Amino acid sequence: MGSQQWYACEEHVDILIDEVVDREELAPSLYPYEKSDTARDRCNWCGKRPAYVLRVETESES
Repeated sequence: MGSQQWYACEEHVDILIDEVVDREELAPSLYPYEKSDTARDRCNWCGKRPAYVLRVETESES
């Protein structure tokens, strides 16, 4: 089992949730972005510093 993740700022979290649901057909889990995460991480929509991490657990194909 693997996971995919996206980053979202406060402004675009709703847009990214909708985009992930449309794309993956699953609702992502939402976690606060922690400063310990890589400083290079940016909002997938606008490139600003993220406030949230969205994750979808996926089953890997064997």
